[in-house]
Amino acid sequence: MTDLSHKTDPEHSKQSDDEHKPHHHGLSLAEIPEVVTEKELSILNSDAFYNQSVYDTDSLTVEEIQKDKQEGQECGAKRYFLKDGKEAIGILEYLQDYPSDGYMWIGLLQIRKEDQGKGYGLRALELFYERLEKKTVAIQLGVVTGNEPGHRFWRKNGFVYLRTVPYGEKKEAAVYEKRLSD
Repeated sequence: MTDLSHKTDPEHSKQSDDEHKPHHHGLSLAEIPEVVTEKELSILNSDAFYNQSVYDTDSLTVEEIQKDKQEGQECGAKRYFLKDGKEAIGILEYLQDYPSDGYMWIGLLQIRKEDQGKGYGLRALELFYERLEKKTVAIQLGVVTGNEPGHRFWRKNGFVYLRTVPYGEKKEAAVYEKRLSD
């Protein structure tokens, strides 16, 4: 999984049962195919700052993304395109029950760089909250220490810092949590 907590053409692939009707001014989720798509590669490589803070490189290869997706799938993660109408503008990945602690985790919320600052992140969270099972008590996620925009976004949206943990070989990540009920 990436940042603990940003070939087929998805525009022409068959709609999955997970494709949702537009909500929140046209924002919807569409399941991402197992194979890395050009659209997925484009979104994940649209923000060189994010990639530098998490991966120490400006852009990711198809192989690196595929490896990351495979690790997430092995933990039970689900990965979706965030779509505004028919256009994919971001990616959301989450795990219902993270294997090591049983909490729901957001593994990735990445909005295409040119679409950041337009309210898509908040709209994506609202759409995500609608999908949650009623039993969900809290959501956790991690943000790599150097990703200050990520820290600001999650704090602004009600997530509270819990602790710092090692991330990879040389980095640390802050773990945040949002309690939904007590």
